[in-house]
Amino acid sequence: MGGLAEYEAVRYILDQSSRLLPYAVLIAVFSFIYIMIPNTRVKADAAVVGATVAGVAWGAAGWTFATFVVKSAQYVAIYSAFASLVFFMIWLYAAWLILLGGCSIAFYYQNRAYLSPHAGVSLLTLRQLDRMAVQALLLVHDAFDHGQKPWTEETLARRLHVPMESMGDISAALCDAGLMTIATGTPSRFVPGRPADKTNLADVFAAIRTRRYNRSITDDSLAHDPRIEAFFEKLDERQAEIVDDVTIASLMAADEAEPEKIVSAMAAR
Repeated sequence: MGGLAEYEAVRYILDQSSRLLPYAVLIAVFSFIYIMIPNTRVKADAAVVGATVAGVAWGAAGWTFATFVVKSAQYVAIYSAFASLVFFMIWLYAAWLILLGGCSIAFYYQNRAYLSPHAGVSLLTLRQLDRMAVQALLLVHDAFDHGQKPWTEETLARRLHVPMESMGDISAALCDAGLMTIATGTPSRFVPGRPADKTNLADVFAAIRTRRYNRSITDDSLAHDPRIEAFFEKLDERQAEIVDDVTIASLMAADEAEPEKIVSAMAAR
C-alpha cells in the first residue's frame, strides 16, 4: 500500500508539473523578450512580473481561442479558408495585446513614479518649473564637473521631488534649447549642452517658456490693453536686468549656506 501511495503521489506531482510546464516556458520566453528587446535596461524582477501576467494571459487566451474554434467548426466548414484567416487575425491581435500588456506591466513595475496620482497632471506653476529647471541644470553641471555618474530623468525627478511628467517637460525644454544634451548609452543620461559660464538664467527661463508657449494659444488672439502691455514690458526688462548676468557657474560657485550673496550681487546691478 505504501508503494502504491508513493506512486500515486509521484504521478500527481508529474501530472501537475506537466500542466504548469507550458506556463513556465511562456514566462521564461516573455522574460527574455522583456529584458533583451527594449532599448533600455529592464530589471529582472520587473520583467518576470510582466512575463508572469503575460504568460498566464497567453495560456488562458490560447485555451479560450481553441475552445471557440472547436465550437465554431460549422463556420469553418461553410466559409473554409476565409474563416481560418479571420480566426488567425483575431488570435494575432490578442497575442500582440497580451505581449504589449505584459510589457506595460513590467514598465510600471520598474517605474512606479508613473503610477503616482499626479502622473499626467501638470502640477507645477511656471515659477516652480523655473526653479526646478535651474536646480536640474545645477545637478547636471555639478556631476559633470566632478566626474560623477550623469543624472537620468528618473533620478532627477526623485532628487527634486517632482512628478515624472513634469521632469520630462523640464528636461525636454532644456534639451531643445541646447542647455542640456543626452549622452550615448542606456539609460539616457544628461550632460551639459554648453559651459556653465555660458549658461545664464535668462536662457533657462526662456527655454521653459518656449516649451509652454508652443502648447498654448497665440498671444495675438488675446485682447490687449496698452497700459497692461507697458507694465509687463517693464517687468520683463527688470527681470532681464537681474538674471542676464547670473550664470550656472556663478550659482555653482556660491556658498549654499549664504544664498544672500547671490541676491545682493543681483541687486547691486
